[in-house]
Amino acid sequence: MNMEIAELISQITRQRKLEKDFVINSLKDAIELAIKKKKGPDYPVEVQIDPRRGNISITVEKTVVENVEDPDTQVSIDEARKYYPDAEIGEKLWIPLSLDSFGRGIVYKIQSFFLQRIRDAERQHIYKNFKDKIGETITGVIQKVDKTGVYISLGSAEAIIPVSYTHLTLPTN
Repeated sequence: MNMEIAELISQITRQRKLEKDFVINSLKDAIELAIKKKKGPDYPVEVQIDPRRGNISITVEKTVVENVEDPDTQVSIDEARKYYPDAEIGEKLWIPLSLDSFGRGIVYKIQSFFLQRIRDAERQHIYKNFKDKIGETITGVIQKVDKTGVYISLGSAEAIIPVSYTHLTLPTN
């Protein structure tokens, strides 16, 4: 799966013409947001992404205790010593987590948050490209004409001219 993440980041960067750092940070933020939605806004989670290898590292800050009463905020001394051999009771440590521990629903939330952020950035990018062209004549290729309007490809964007703005009489099939 690791190389799939790296390839996904590269593919989105190329296809959507977005900065690689933006795509990585959007994925990181989506993971953090989804986890905080499930566990609460103050849940001390940290996400790191290695874009070359596609590794995603999720850690949460927990207090080392002898008997765990709250698994969201506490870790047993035995478990803590798997990651930090000289861990002591009372210490706060960053313990690795797996997305699997949150269930399948979290993946859908991450996907939803991530895609929304990418779509918003794409819209912003298109707006920046076309805002200075107001009043100018631009050319495009008509892709489709139907009862809702005329769809025109403008290269990096698609425009829709609603039927109410055209002087066309569209056939009714």
